[in-house]
Amino acid sequence: MLPGAVSHGANYLVLRGRLTNTLTGAFYLNLLVGAVVAPVYFFVLPDFEPQPGISLRSRLAQLDYIGALGSAGAFLCIMMGMNFGGVLWSWENGRSIALFVLAAVLLVAFVLQQVFLIGTTMEYRMFPMHFWRNRTMVICFGNMSMSIGSSGRPYFKMDC
Repeated sequence: MLPGAVSHGANYLVLRGRLTNTLTGAFYLNLLVGAVVAPVYFFVLPDFEPQPGISLRSRLAQLDYIGALGSAGAFLCIMMGMNFGGVLWSWENGRSIALFVLAAVLLVAFVLQQVFLIGTTMEYRMFPMHFWRNRTMVICFGNMSMSIGSSGRPYFKMDC
């Protein structure tokens, strides 16, 4: 609670222009606040060991690297398409269309990899596909997706 309160207070002062009016000053102020609060993380917070007695090599072997690469690639392509399309190049440009198509292909590959357990096991796969059989989970997923998707809409409609 304390690091968030200190950081929020410092950011508020920066945004209000009380301490500095530049982005560089804000960066250095946040760096200072982080340095002051960092010892709390090392000395006050307890150690967290989710799998006691298991070596780091065994824990790293449990990760779904193929799933992580597929989902990160799909997310990166859709974000690049949304950010670059209409700004750096037109929406009709082949690069914009290629990013959206590649995002769809990577998403389909990710889903197939998760369903057929390619390079992973049922216990360690990245996305629990059995959630799609539960109606409540599907509704929650759709609700969160629409909430996140619509949260940026007011910024695009503002006249500056």
